[in-house]
Formats: sequence, C-alpha cells, structure tokens
Amino acid sequence: MVPSPGVMVPGNDRMVPSPGATVPGNDRMVPSPGATVPGNDRMVPLPGVMVPGNDRVVPLPGVMVPGNDRMVPSPRYTVPFGPSVVFQSVRGRFTAKNINIDRLRQNNPMSNLWQVLEQFYQTYRDLFDFINKNAVALVLPLIGLGWWWRRQQRQRRIATDTFPFDVVPPQSESEVVKVVYGKNEVQRLPDWEVPYQRRSSSENTLDRLEAALAETGWLLIVGKSGLGKTREAAELARLLNQEGWTVVNLQSSGWVDVRSKYPENLPRRRLLFLLDDLNQRMQIGLQEQAPKAKEVISSPLTVPLQERLLNLLKYFEDALSPAEVRVIATARNEGVPDQGERFSAWEKLRWEKYPQFWQRFRVYELKKPEDEAVADLFTDTVPRTNLTPQPDLYDDLARCNDGTFRNVVENLRRLENRKLPLSLQNFRPTLKGNWEDNYRIAVGKFPATPWIFDAIRLLQDFGVPLYPFTVIPTARMLLWQTLRQKSRRDFWKAISTYPRYWLNIPQALAYLEANQGILEPRDGQIAAKPDPLEPAAYHVQYLIDLLLRLVDQHPQKLQASLLNIAFMLVGQGNIRDALNCLNKLLKFETNSSLLWFGHGTALGKSGAYKEAIASYDQALKLKPNDDVAWNERGNALEHLGRYEEALISYNQALKFKPEDSDTLSNRGIVQAKLGQYEDAIASFDQSLKIKPDDPENWYSRGIVLGNLGRYKEAIASYDKAIEINPEYSDAWINRSASLGDLKLFNQAIASCDQALKYKPDSHLALFNKACFHAIQGEVELTLKNLQKAVAISAEVRQLAKIDSYFDSIRQDPRFQALINPEPIPPSEEFPGQERF
Repeated sequence: MVPSPGVMVPGNDRMVPSPGATVPGNDRMVPSPGATVPGNDRMVPLPGVMVPGNDRVVPLPGVMVPGNDRMVPSPRYTVPFGPSVVFQSVRGRFTAKNINIDRLRQNNPMSNLWQVLEQFYQTYRDLFDFINKNAVALVLPLIGLGWWWRRQQRQRRIATDTFPFDVVPPQSESEVVKVVYGKNEVQRLPDWEVPYQRRSSSENTLDRLEAALAETGWLLIVGKSGLGKTREAAELARLLNQEGWTVVNLQSSGWVDVRSKYPENLPRRRLLFLLDDLNQRMQIGLQEQAPKAKEVISSPLTVPLQERLLNLLKYFEDALSPAEVRVIATARNEGVPDQGERFSAWEKLRWEKYPQFWQRFRVYELKKPEDEAVADLFTDTVPRTNLTPQPDLYDDLARCNDGTFRNVVENLRRLENRKLPLSLQNFRPTLKGNWEDNYRIAVGKFPATPWIFDAIRLLQDFGVPLYPFTVIPTARMLLWQTLRQKSRRDFWKAISTYPRYWLNIPQALAYLEANQGILEPRDGQIAAKPDPLEPAAYHVQYLIDLLLRLVDQHPQKLQASLLNIAFMLVGQGNIRDALNCLNKLLKFETNSSLLWFGHGTALGKSGAYKEAIASYDQALKLKPNDDVAWNERGNALEHLGRYEEALISYNQALKFKPEDSDTLSNRGIVQAKLGQYEDAIASFDQSLKIKPDDPENWYSRGIVLGNLGRYKEAIASYDKAIEINPEYSDAWINRSASLGDLKLFNQAIASCDQALKYKPDSHLALFNKACFHAIQGEVELTLKNLQKAVAISAEVRQLAKIDSYFDSIRQDPRFQALINPEPIPPSEEFPGQERF
C-alpha cells in the first residue's frame, strides 16, 4: 500500500511523506502548513515578529524607480567651439564678403564692446587655444564634479536612518504640548492655546497619572472620544520634561521598527515615549496575517504595530535600562464602531491578540470632567476668542454639554467662525453633533468638501501623511472616479461641473484646515461624513502612483509611507508594485538592510529565489547579526534544494537568536531532508519547548519519527498536533499510516475517515483507506475507495500499480480497469471523424 505521508510500511517503498521530511526513494509528499518540500512553496515562514536588533529603518528619501522620469539628471555640459574658431569664422565671413571691418565698427554702436572682446582675445589667445584643443579633457572632470556635487546635495536631504518620532529636549516646557498636538499655525484657537483644566475639585488627575506611571513605567490613558486623553498625556509629559526627561513623540506616519543604531539626537538617559491615539495607528485590515500563512514567505514584513512598538521600546530598555525608559500612551475604549468603520476603537487595539505588549501598561481610565471644570474652561477660553463673554451662561452650558472638553472647544470654534453669539440656542450639546454641523457648513460653502473627507479617510487607512500635496490630488482623483460612475445620461451634466469642483478643492481644504484643523483630524471628525468611502483596488494603485511621483519632491515626508505601502503590497502578493516601490527607495539609499531584506522577500515571494538570496546577502553585509534575514535566506536556499547551505543559514540565525521557534523548526525540516533524523528531532524538540502549541512542529516531528520506524512515538506526536488542531487532515492521514505499520488496520481506517471528514477530496486518505481494506481482503471496499481516489487524482494509478498491498487483487479485472484504463480510439473520441 501507499501509506499516508511520513510513514514507511514494511515491504513498501512508495509512501506519501509528510512535509519537511524526505523518505529515501520517495518524492511524494503532503506538505503541511509551514513546511516546504521540493517543488512546493509552502514553508514555515517567520511569523510577523520583528526581532530586536533587526534593521527596520525608514530609507533615505529621494529614491528613483526605473520607468520614472521625475529625476534630477546630472548637469549637462556642452563643449563649445574654442574662441579662436568662433572669432576666425566670424572674421572669415566678413572678409569673404569684402566688408570693411573698420567702417562697420565705426557705424556699430557696439563697436566699443567689439574692441574690448577682440583685445581680450588677443591678450589671452594662447589660453583659449589650449582650452580649445583640450576641451574634452577639461570638461569631463567638470561633469564628474557636478555629478558628485549633485549626489551630495541629494544625500544631504535624506537621513540614513529615519526616526518616526519628534524629539523634545529637557526643559522645553512650551514645546511639548505644541509637538503633541501639531503646530497648526492656521487654525483658530489651536489646541495648545486652550488652557489646561483640572477635572475635579477633589482630586488632582495629573498626580494620579504620575503615580500610575511610576508603578510600571508604562501608562495607558483610556476613555471615550473628547475626554481630554491627549491633553492629560501632554501635560504629564510636560511636567516630566521639566524634570529632565526627553520627550519622544510618535509621529502620525512613519515606519516604526527596531533601530540599526542608536539615534544620534537622543541622549542615553531619561527617555519618555509618548504614543498618542493608538486606535488610529493600529488599523486592522491592512497588516493582518495568519501567524503561519502557508503561502506567505514575507511574514516579517506584515508585523503589526503592536509588536514593532514592543520590539522598539525593548531595544531602548536594553540599550539604557528599564528605569531610564518610560511610556505614556492614549487610546479610546468605545466598543461600538464609528460610522463607516468595521471595528470599534477597542477592537482595533486587539488586546487579546497581543498580550505581551498590552500587559506592560498600567491602564488608567479617565473620568468625565465635573460641570464646574467645564464652566471654568468656558471662563478661561472664551477671552481667547472673538466671542463676547457670557459668565452667567457658563454653568447652564456646562450642564447641557456631553461631558467632554473637546465639545466645548469645537463649539467655540464653530461660533467664532460663523460669527454667532454664545448662547444656549447656538450651543451643540454633543461632540458628534458638532462634527456633523461643521461638515454641513463646509459642504454649504464648498461643494467639494465630501471628496476631501473621503481623501483623508483613504490616506489615513494606508498610512499616508496628510499634507495639501497629498490630499488635493487624492480628492481630485476621487472626484473623477465619482463622475465616471455616473450613468451616461447624467455623465455630461456631471462632467460640466468637474472644472468648478476641481478648482474648488484647494479652497475647501484651506477653509477646513483654518476652521477645523482637518489635516490633523480628531476622533470622530472624519466619521461625520455620511456614506463613507469604501477603498477599492484602483484606490491602492492610485496611491502607489501618487507616492512614486511625489517622493522625489517631498522625500522626508513620504519615504516612510512608500515603505509602508511596499510592505503591505508584499503581504498581499502584489509583487510588481511592491518591487517598484522598493526599487524607488533603493535608488537613493543602498545602505539600508531593511530595504534589501524587503527586496529579497518580494523576490522570494515571486519565485526568484536566486535573486532573493543576492538581496539577503546585501542586507547581511550591512547587518550581519540580522537573524530574520539569515532565516529567510535559508528559506530561499531550501526552495532551491540547496539544503546544506540552508542549514548553514539557519544555524547563523540561531547564533543571534537561539530561541526562535520558527528558525528551529525550519532547521529541523532541512535536517530531515538531509537524512539527519536525530538532529531534526532535537531541533523540533527545542522549538516545541518554546512554542508547545504549534501543531506543525508536532506534525513534522511525527514524520521524522515514522521515518526512523518509531511508530508509537510518531502517533503520539500526531495526536498532539490533532489535539491542538482537530481539523488537521494531514496529521490524521499520517497517523493512519503509522497505525497501519503497527497492523492496527481498523484504527487506521478510522483515522482516514477523520481526515475525509475535514477534507473530503483528499485522494491520499482514500488511497490509504483502500490499502487497509485490501490487506484485510475487503475487495469491494477496496475498489470503491480506490475508484474515488482515482477520480480525484490520476497519479493514484501509478501508486497502485506497484503497491504490494494490492497484490491480492492485482489480477481482478476491475482493479486492472482502474489502474490501466484503455485509451479511447480517435474515431470514438470524435464520432463521425475518420482515423488518420
């Protein structure tokens, strides 16, 4: 018979091995998730974990991509004719026409200039002759010098290792709140000018927050939108900044990852990391990947922000000490999704999925401010506007307010913008109502407002920073797409309005920025637009093209976004566009191991394993201790069948990170393919000590044990895999084969039935079941299952021809008909046609 993968049956050399282990003389394998076999691209990828010490840097700005003509060429130099040639030619023309030069000079108002030029030429004639004869030799070095100077100018614009944080040195009290909120110089009543208010007269919230931070060093401030989480975090950071702490504020965009080297602009003591509005940064749909996605070789590129932040912060704790690093974060905790959102604010954090990150924080939930505190906010803030103070109304306004400071501020901005008096009738009691009212007002003034809101939502979803040069073209693209979707009847009417709306978009954006601070939107602000945009494939393609066009003009602002999208594209399998983005970045920055690693991963996913190895080699030249790159290099070598070299790469990865379970598992697979079964078992055992709930490792371990003839131990390993994942059909198949080797045929048939329960079209399960029935003399059941297997996969015929389990029925005509179907004559295959 042909047993299930990974099991050898006495007298039978045709078996279906499990993934990751090779049986002598047998090339048929059933790969499992995370294990690779020759010709099969299913392998155990690195999970989405960024490792401390791995060079995740934002590349240098200003990269070029082949096919993109937006580039700064080298200075072009034309080699002029020598002055002697020019002057002789001029004089020759005049002489040929018998023109009197002296008379011409007398009558020409430029005669004095001619005399000066001729005298200058005659004086330095030898020099001009030398230049004329040696023009090429002189000009080429000048061209080279110009090219070098231009290259230096371009490189000066780009930092080698972009750090996506704003750094506020100690004793910069006035700057901390401005940096946290963003320095919007256009908006009326900017957030940093709003006076800070205590929430309660009975307790000091800042004192409580400072005490909570001192407990663990990591503080998470949570609450619903508008309660003032950001302001409390900024005020606490301001106080600590006065005590000598350097504030390191996470920017709204930028690739966060472990540093290749310690930032030069950071001191080596007292670092306070401020991570504001984590809900917005942790988008769910874009970076989601299964821990061991079978088809993804690039899992390290799709690591979620939770893990990257944890690795980065651990890096600084290791570089300094935990006592020298503190973290303040803010997040919303609403459990209901905003309008147009699939997930609630709390779900975006994925608390249960990443406990290692979230359990580091001491959580502090903000309470609503007391009415007295809200009234005090009116008292302190109204004088900073053009509104007429109404002290008698403040208590009444506070009582009808929704309990948020943000709603008070937005009401004051709206009333000032519309030149309305402060009154109970003009006051909007909820923040949501305020945002919706602001949106309606903007649409009334500028009809192009909806496309600006959609553009901002789209750019935020894909991590592109909000600037006029990104928002305006995106809004115009969305406007055009809207017009294209109109019916033919309405199209010409719509197209006639396009120029007006097209011109209206910059004006609308200027208004929204001045009055609502739209380029730094607050929670719920963009959700005020009804019928929000649903991103489509052409939106992604547009953003790629937009970034490739703009990155040369704004390298410092867009490099990280291009890198983010490149990594997202690799994870989604869009290799062509991913390589375009990565090549663009590599044209400018060739000294980033992260870029070379990403380039190698994209090539590996496309099947270009040799080229991928070359890129990994470049990454490892820049960062020899990058365990992730060593592991992925080993995966590419394993795909090419170069197992000895792959083993060396895996050993190098383990040298720098000995307890990486996936690398240990990959090494075990390669060792099994090299026939080093005992070593392979040791590698799987080490991996399982680290990650005991990994079914693929138990499965691979069972395969190797079966190859050693240790069938009972193999069955025990398969049982562990099935305990973790009861629907693991390959484990059920291999378990049946091991049971068959122990002559426990009925139990083996039961295992096949379990495999078919979860995978009804498994021809291997049906084939093994036929083998077990055949060895017990159950001819009808044998033929029934074999017929089903042949119907699913014709390769079963070749297996059955040589499998000794079928010797008892080999002469049966029905069996022969199954394994040797008679070819259909051409005249029967095509009735009515003659045979040639």
